[in-house]
Amino acid sequence: MNKIIGTSISTKLKFMIVSITFVTLFIASTIIVIIEYKNLESELIANAELNANVIGQYTVNPLLFEDKLGCDDILEKASVINNIVDITIYDTTGTVFSTYSSGRMLKPEQEYKTPVLDKKIYKINGILNIIETIKYEGDKYGFIHLRATYSEINEKIKNYIWAVTAILLFVIIFTFILASSFQKIISKPILNLAKISNEISITGNYNHNLEITSKDELGILYREFRNMITEIKQRTFEKDQKEQQILKLNEELEGKVQQRTLELRNAQERTQELLTISNDLLLNILPESIATRLKQGEKKIADFYEDATVVFIDIVDFTKKAAISDPNEVVDLLNTLYTKLDNLAHKHGLEKIKTIGDCYMAAAGVPVRNANNAAMAANFAVDAMNEIGNYPTSDGTNIQFRCGIDGGPVIAGIIGEKKFIYDLWGATVNTAARMEKSGLAGKIQCSDKFKEKVEKISNENFNFIERGEINIKGIGKMQTYYLDKNP
Repeated sequence: MNKIIGTSISTKLKFMIVSITFVTLFIASTIIVIIEYKNLESELIANAELNANVIGQYTVNPLLFEDKLGCDDILEKASVINNIVDITIYDTTGTVFSTYSSGRMLKPEQEYKTPVLDKKIYKINGILNIIETIKYEGDKYGFIHLRATYSEINEKIKNYIWAVTAILLFVIIFTFILASSFQKIISKPILNLAKISNEISITGNYNHNLEITSKDELGILYREFRNMITEIKQRTFEKDQKEQQILKLNEELEGKVQQRTLELRNAQERTQELLTISNDLLLNILPESIATRLKQGEKKIADFYEDATVVFIDIVDFTKKAAISDPNEVVDLLNTLYTKLDNLAHKHGLEKIKTIGDCYMAAAGVPVRNANNAAMAANFAVDAMNEIGNYPTSDGTNIQFRCGIDGGPVIAGIIGEKKFIYDLWGATVNTAARMEKSGLAGKIQCSDKFKEKVEKISNENFNFIERGEINIKGIGKMQTYYLDKNP
């Protein structure tokens, strides 16, 4: 008997009930804890913003009259506010005017660091940072940087988790006891039925008296089992006749299987076609090496390039022209121009990064490193300006372009989950964009650093025309040049 009966149904049912109860309560408890944490965090942020605004209003006069002691006194009075780690007041130049620290014990990574004042709310190393502009009647007097700790929230959540864990353990133990009692009620009748079934299979004797004592599901099971024994002999006779029908059905089934196999093969071929289309589409969005890394399962792609060149090409006064043009003509024009630039980028080994409105961005030396990236970018820029410069449009006018180039270190990577984009960041990108914005129509403007780099690594006949020292927004004065190439 023991050889044919493994784990009983009631035992499986018992563990199923306990497991479902545990998983359900665990998931519900986790969701509740997450929601509670989010609520406490929202409350902390709201209070911190309110406190920052109130304290900021009180520091207007000290900032106006440069009363540092008065400002220190205001910050010291604010020390009674819970959760505050420290408060720092900056004047309009970004210089620290006054500061207050609550004296809380902090980890080394939580010590105060000068923030980026254009951020408003952010969390770093378990510390909430609130940055507000101090204004009064429309005038700006400075900034307030308030930092608050999450320690009170964490303590509440820890206590909440302990309470939920205790309740969860109690419910699991109670469910286990209840399921064990249920196991005793159901196991005995089922094991008896299994014993009779075993004897019938060994001896072939169907003369067994099954006593039906209940009207529940087990009683129904016994009754149906008895009816089954009664019908077995009759069904044995019918079995031979049905075997012939089964043989015929098998032949029909084999034909259907062959047909289905063909359908599956066609579906597999179609799937392969769709996979090829998908791969081609991915390669149209991302560089081939980056797409390969994504398909190999790499989740986070971020690379540093010590030496790369970034090129920006922008249509002069395109916004005004687009505002008075037909949308279809605008799209057709941009598609034509960007296609020409794509072909030139491919020709010179550059990677198209993105288009921003009427601005085209490409890079050399990314994602495939190339020591000759500066010359590659210079050739691309010269050819691009020669091919699309003074480009004629359907209304009889010509459009002109500005181009900016800079070279140096960049960071490149993938951002986004639903829609991927491969992008570049860094001072090199910003400088190249500034070179384009501050340039003149029909000109390729570059930095002094890029000029020296090209002249050092390339023996091609490039011509650099000195523009002089100009003021670049966000950077300051820079020596710039216009790039051309002698015939």
